[in-house]
Amino acid sequence: MNTQYCFLNTANVPNRDQWQAAIENLKYDLQLDPGFSPFGDGGFLPCTLNGEKELGFEIEYGTAGECVEEGDPFEKYIGDRSDYISMSWGSSFKDCACALIATLALLKSFDAVTTYDGEVPDSIADIVSGIEESFREIGENK
Repeated sequence: MNTQYCFLNTANVPNRDQWQAAIENLKYDLQLDPGFSPFGDGGFLPCTLNGEKELGFEIEYGTAGECVEEGDPFEKYIGDRSDYISMSWGSSFKDCACALIATLALLKSFDAVTTYDGEVPDSIADIVSGIEESFREIGENK
């Protein structure tokens, strides 16, 4: 299982419509489940990518302190961001693209900091590169 963590302040946690609008501003054809409620719904989040349904990722939430222990080297990157959203997927590049597009929207529009499995924070360029790689693997364009 692959996991992307996004740390953000409670005040910056988007509702579904705000998150969807941020994705649409990125010009990706990704639709989050219309009934989805961040920090309300956990488990599998169904998504539609380029018209294909039955895709998505596992989503979980919590406080930064539950995810990163005091003294962890990653703690310095989180700053005052109090919450996290994690997105996990298996080996499907389509599910990976869904999670990375959702991550990119949080980075660009909601002041999130992100890491893949606790590594040094991913930059926007890193996330875009991951999305492009996923699309190459599935043989699709943005």
